[in-house]
Amino acid sequence: MKESQDKSALRSEFLGKRTDLTEADLAARSRAIQKRLMATSEFKKAGTIALYHPIRKEADTGDLFKHASETGRVVLFPMVSDREKRRLVFCRVESESDLRPGNFGIMEPCDEGKTFGVETIDLFVVPGLAFDLKGRRLGYGHGYYDRVLGKRRKGSTAAGLAFDFQVTDRLPANDDDAIMDLVITEKRTITFNRQGA
Repeated sequence: MKESQDKSALRSEFLGKRTDLTEADLAARSRAIQKRLMATSEFKKAGTIALYHPIRKEADTGDLFKHASETGRVVLFPMVSDREKRRLVFCRVESESDLRPGNFGIMEPCDEGKTFGVETIDLFVVPGLAFDLKGRRLGYGHGYYDRVLGKRRKGSTAAGLAFDFQVTDRLPANDDDAIMDLVITEKRTITFNRQGA
């Protein structure tokens, strides 16, 4: 119970800090984060990239989508396929018009027929409320990404995007929590290399 209470308090704290960002600051920091990720070898070599559509002042992914699409990558976005079982699937998106408001008010793919298996994804770009210096992630508490990332293939990369104030020394964690390979902020690229190449 204590760990659950700790996580709840941390969620409120980090969400509050993010909410305080001005739109101009959010845009500038997001551009810097995306530029950093695009400079990594993990992004450069990825043929299939899973992005997210930002909510509640998460780091934007629009530049990543544009660059990946223009360079011939397969770009996927998550869709809640089974809310009761908390299941995400990833569907190909070729333009912004392929997205519509879905579960939790998040923009999702319109066509579940364009689903790609988790094992086909080279790079998962992951949102979070906070990350720590061991690659642990604090999400909203639903466990969608923890389940997906637990099934990814060896050699794929999980990259958490965050503003630098969202990185802390240590987060409470349990065995089911996903571990990132990279955390990218506007100021630094933190590498963990959990899975190896």
